[in-house]
Amino acid sequence: MARKVFSLLPALCLCFGLAACSGKDDVPDFVRERTDEAFARYSDWKGGEKTVCFALISDVHVDQVRRTYIPHLHYDLYAAERFGCDFSINLGDIWNSSALRPGDADTILAATREEMLSYDGVCLYAPGNHDFDAGCRRHISADTLTHELQKPMLSRAGRRLHLATNCYGYYDMPRKRTRAIFLNSNATETRGGSYYTYGAQQLEWLDSTLRSTRRGWNTVVFSHYAPHPMGAWAGSPVSEDSTIAGLRNILAGYAADIDGSWPRGGEGSQRRGSSARGDGGLVGLFCGDSHWSAYTREDGVNYYITQGMGGSPESARNELSRVVPTDFGSEMLLDIVAFKPATREVGIFRIGRDAAAQDCFFNY
Repeated sequence: MARKVFSLLPALCLCFGLAACSGKDDVPDFVRERTDEAFARYSDWKGGEKTVCFALISDVHVDQVRRTYIPHLHYDLYAAERFGCDFSINLGDIWNSSALRPGDADTILAATREEMLSYDGVCLYAPGNHDFDAGCRRHISADTLTHELQKPMLSRAGRRLHLATNCYGYYDMPRKRTRAIFLNSNATETRGGSYYTYGAQQLEWLDSTLRSTRRGWNTVVFSHYAPHPMGAWAGSPVSEDSTIAGLRNILAGYAADIDGSWPRGGEGSQRRGSSARGDGGLVGLFCGDSHWSAYTREDGVNYYITQGMGGSPESARNELSRVVPTDFGSEMLLDIVAFKPATREVGIFRIGRDAAAQDCFFNY
């Protein structure tokens, strides 16, 4: 796919003290090399089978000192294009809200939107907790984030992209028989954003959206926050919000179809346990926030956290945490996820340092 070039990006990159990033051919050699290495591993794993593929972007936390966001978004979308991804998704925490100066958030939002639009594919967005706080005691509303980072994709995706209220929605890929659902894990509007709640209204919407998904389709769910306990920092207060456990329960019910109550958009109902292999399913929930990578499977649901570009102290980690120290001035870190509908295999391919050792494989 050819990428369009927007004149705003070089100016914004230069105003951040960065080299201009005006086209896919200008990415540094390390981006090309690491992307090619990951693509070779992906190609070997894929073989001749059909896949659904997407790029996970998360937790960049741009601030006044380390303005890495715009070029790294450019690198990530270059990699998504190289892999022929069906879409990419930004899992939020675009900036470090405590370090922003007046006007920084507006500049970063504009540059992010332009870079997303310079990519011919569909770029989805699930907001992070920092994204609601523009610093300097300024709150960013869900409506603003939707307008800036979600609605621009409507002209590209059309009816396949459904935006609900409060910054969540889904994207359908009929030819791939796949639905990608992106959630807002800070769904309560308070000044500076609300930490980690999905809200009853969003859970009702999620339940309805899963029930309306066509039988035989695959479903992928995205959230900035990791609702599984493996994402919690040691020593940090554990959220007691009931909607976090409620989300896990909904996903577990959908994965197992214990009571056969999921009509799957077709005639009658069918227990998921009796479905033929390759006849659709819940691929998993993919998230960021924790600043480490981790994977587990619980109650029939796969949970995967991507490390992203944030930092975490060793004392905060747990036995499932995997962290690769990265110099973002000379390296990149990105996970490309692919799954094979015919065999229900999932492969996650790391682009960056020690990449092959960080690849992850499981089934759904």
